[in-house]
Amino acid sequence: MFTGAGASPKPIRLAKRIESWLVHTTKADPRYAGVLTHSPKRTSHAPARDWRAECPRKKPYTLAELRRCVDEGYRTPRRPHGGISRRYNLLRELGKWYGQPANWEASIEALLDVAEAIDADYEAETGYREGREGLRPSIEGVWRHQQARLDDGEQQRGFAAIQSARARKSPHNAINSKQLDLLRRQRAKECTLKAAADTAGVSLRTASTKVGGTRAEGDRRRRKRRELVAMLHGQGKSLREIAVQAECGKNTVQRDLQAMDAEQVSQ
Repeated sequence: MFTGAGASPKPIRLAKRIESWLVHTTKADPRYAGVLTHSPKRTSHAPARDWRAECPRKKPYTLAELRRCVDEGYRTPRRPHGGISRRYNLLRELGKWYGQPANWEASIEALLDVAEAIDADYEAETGYREGREGLRPSIEGVWRHQQARLDDGEQQRGFAAIQSARARKSPHNAINSKQLDLLRRQRAKECTLKAAADTAGVSLRTASTKVGGTRAEGDRRRRKRRELVAMLHGQGKSLREIAVQAECGKNTVQRDLQAMDAEQVSQ
């Protein structure tokens, strides 16, 4: 059964349940990880009389066939109970640590240290430990897969440092307490957002993030600005002069005049 990277978790969960049930009902050795190291028919390493092999079936059983043997009410234990379950849970726990960006470029030895600690915790439940050398082949495979993802650009090297630098450049962090206090005082004086940002020495985006205000406050400031624009326009002031006194852009003055003309026509 395929249990490597990209494997579907559903058949793995089913195999775990079948294996756990077989170990439980037959009182089998939980150390068995489901891999035959020697064929029963091979006699080069041991006398033939030491083996009793029976092969009534030529093709292996499928998971669907084995599932019919499992009792309906049987549930897989939460803790590892068998080779597939143990290895699956161990790699899942290891993935929680290895999935953190700060640990993406960890060495094989660092991975083995973490895996060995998880393996030691499982010893209390299963009564055996795979050991560092037993874990090494699987951990090396996980490490090679991660290195390939980093080399291909699927995961970004130095991700934690990049994110930290981005956070320092963020508008949420590009302001100190004195600037924030000055922004609030300027807004309390009914200053425009641009004027408050210029006074505090921050960008307009930062000022908008910190003291942009609610929609009701924006409508109130807009009405007050339009009243000033209407008064200055009635005095024969140019758009540029109105913009300077209203502390806004020339295009804003023009939009205000057009909006006020539209309101008069509708009335």
